[in-house]
Amino acid sequence: MSAGAIGSAKLMMLSGIGPKQELNKHKIPILAELPVGQGLQDHFGTRVDFQLNGPHGTNVKTVESPLTSMKYLALKKGPFVTSGIDTQAFIATKAQAKRQPGVPDIQLLTFGVAGNIRIETDMFNYREDMLTDSIKRSLEKSDEDIKDENGFAIVPVLLHPKSKGNVTLHSSNPLHNPIIHPNYLDHPDDEAALIEARRFALSLKDAPSFKKLLLHTDTPYPSERNPVETMCPFEKKDSTDCERWLTRNLGMNIYHPVATCRMGRVSDPTTVVDTRLRVHGISGLRVIDASIMRNLPSGNTNAPTIMIGEKGADMIKEDWKLK
Repeated sequence: MSAGAIGSAKLMMLSGIGPKQELNKHKIPILAELPVGQGLQDHFGTRVDFQLNGPHGTNVKTVESPLTSMKYLALKKGPFVTSGIDTQAFIATKAQAKRQPGVPDIQLLTFGVAGNIRIETDMFNYREDMLTDSIKRSLEKSDEDIKDENGFAIVPVLLHPKSKGNVTLHSSNPLHNPIIHPNYLDHPDDEAALIEARRFALSLKDAPSFKKLLLHTDTPYPSERNPVETMCPFEKKDSTDCERWLTRNLGMNIYHPVATCRMGRVSDPTTVVDTRLRVHGISGLRVIDASIMRNLPSGNTNAPTIMIGEKGADMIKEDWKLK
């Protein structure tokens, strides 16, 4: 089975493999009682927008222009030659540096487009009915206001969240989507780490190389025309309360769900598959996808997931004595 951290958990439970309480709730006969869907982990980030004082980057109008698409198709040049994430960096918060010296707990992603919530809403497939009222108001105001502006956004991402979520069933109908409870920032240490990372991202505006390129370097937020940043409901914009509000209201998941069918020994009550990816107590069934990761990696999950697929395929060939 290779349906991903969400899909594999759903299919397993529909087939009678999962937590007893969840299966009984939907009147599904139990084949194996295992913690399927539990311990969901995902990378979560928040964003900081920077407005540039000239044409040093890419703006929304350029990205949306048909000429930009034609330039890429004909010449393989222009903004579309990159993924949109131009640079990355890894840092450790103060607590992490004490806990595990040399091991980062924050990934900084840089989007080379001026802060525009509409672009990021579309990019991350957010449902508008799930957005807060403040974000909705900012969408109405910001689209045309900053299309001409050049800028970029830094997104600090929490690499090893302590918050855990779960995946459960909506019903026993396989056509119904599962229910995902990510529980982002549920643990106070996660929120504290992202607030510190946000402060670090903001501090870059004071670096000489940045300062000569940015507008609004003398304000708490270097993108004053972004309505969300100025919409914080607290009077003091650089207060801890405002930082918490911005961290949560500008938060986004990075689509890296893992650990809903964790790998490990049968004696470990948090695991679903063994070290050869075979489901505990069920013959002829393996799970080979990101759901078997025990914990999130310190970075994107794409390459590790490809490795799991390659390794799982080799295990199947070995067990069946195939060359």
